[in-house]
Amino acid sequence: MDRSYIKQLFSRKSFRDKAEEIKGSIKREIRSVGRELITGDDEHLAIGLFDKYKFHKATLKGHEVKVNGDTVEYIISFNGSDGTFFDYSPDKTTFDPPQANVLANGMSMYYSLASGSEAVKSEFNRDYENLKKWVGELSDDIDEFNDGLGSFIDKAISKQKAEFKREMELEDELNP
Repeated sequence: MDRSYIKQLFSRKSFRDKAEEIKGSIKREIRSVGRELITGDDEHLAIGLFDKYKFHKATLKGHEVKVNGDTVEYIISFNGSDGTFFDYSPDKTTFDPPQANVLANGMSMYYSLASGSEAVKSEFNRDYENLKKWVGELSDDIDEFNDGLGSFIDKAISKQKAEFKREMELEDELNP
């Protein structure tokens, strides 16, 4: 069985870096509204941006076991995310991120039966507890980001409105 698609989880980039990318995208989107922002509906814009940019976390839902010859596959289901959740590392990390094949709403961890069923079960239980710890740490980071997202958006809208007003005042001053 080819398992070359198995990857180390939580290792693509830090969630802190992803959060900064999201904030940059929000600022660019607010700027793209143009000067209509000055007279527009801030609340409607803010709600739309929040819904678009809030980050979704995954919730582990349980697992099932499949045996194929000498290979054991533990299939772990989750919801709340498309699987990209597992690409980002939390601020607090250990040196042992889990490895799995991640799909849209589940992941698979594979073990060899060569060491015996009790050893496989023990190894999976250790890996599953480690996975839950990583998910918990990243979920905390996401909660913190989402909790501050509304305030960030409101401030970014106000700042951009002020910048547009300043630009218009300068144009008025410079107009003959």
